[in-house]
Amino acid sequence: SEKDDVLDTKRIKTFQLEILQYFIRKCNKYLRVLRSAVKDTSKMRLTLEVLDSVTPTQKTYKYVHSNPQNVTMLVDSKRYTLKKLNDLAEHQKNDLAPLL
Repeated sequence: SEKDDVLDTKRIKTFQLEILQYFIRKCNKYLRVLRSAVKDTSKMRLTLEVLDSVTPTQKTYKYVHSNPQNVTMLVDSKRYTLKKLNDLAEHQKNDLAPLL
C-alpha cells in the first residue's frame, strides 16, 4: 500500500542519514585525535571505509588520513570537506522532515 511505501522510504532515508552522521562523527573524532598524535613525517596511514548498502545502489564513505595536512574524505569517490559533509547531512535531514 502507499502508506507502507512511505514508511519504507522513511526508514531507508532515516537509516541512510544515520550512516552519514556516523561517518561524520568518526571523521571528527579521528581528525581530533590524529592531529595531535601524528607528525608530518609519520608513515602511519588510517583508512576508514563505511559502506551504505541499505538500497541496491550502494554508497561508500571513505576517510584517509596519512598526516594532518593530507586528509581525504570521499563519498562515492567525490572529495568532501567536513563542512560539506555536514551540509549534506543537513540537506538529507531537511528532505526527511516531510516524511516524519
